[in-house]
Amino acid sequence: MHAKGHFGLTLFILSLIGLPIGFGPENLMIFIIFLSAILSSLPDIDIKIGISHRTVTHSLLFAIIIGILFGILLGYSSGLLYGFLGFIAGFLAIVIHMLGDLMTFQKFNPLWPFKQNYLSYGLFEAKSKAANNIFFVLGWIMFFVYIFIS
Repeated sequence: MHAKGHFGLTLFILSLIGLPIGFGPENLMIFIIFLSAILSSLPDIDIKIGISHRTVTHSLLFAIIIGILFGILLGYSSGLLYGFLGFIAGFLAIVIHMLGDLMTFQKFNPLWPFKQNYLSYGLFEAKSKAANNIFFVLGWIMFFVYIFIS
């Protein structure tokens, strides 16, 4: 899946989760949704820095590390609540990215280093314009539904 698809999938899933929560105090759910959506393509940094694609950066360990880094960054700059939200947003961004990539044909090990289990559901190619556009559009639709209902 490409950046556009990951962004949309993240908007979709977190807006759906946010429906029963509402905006929360000070619109904190909106903060989580958009920070996660912005970070949703971070695992694909492996392509830019020259390490094997869908290895370390597409793992539960990477999700935990990114969550901790954003938790520390936001906690240090804005306080404990935002530190917690930074962890949640960073962690969810990576996990949802992996969910998107699981739908493609290329197998990878999302539970590394905790378990050696290569997975792929093989529903579409990562480069599929149709799939990426559908997730992008569905994400924005769900986000506006979330805004309207909340």
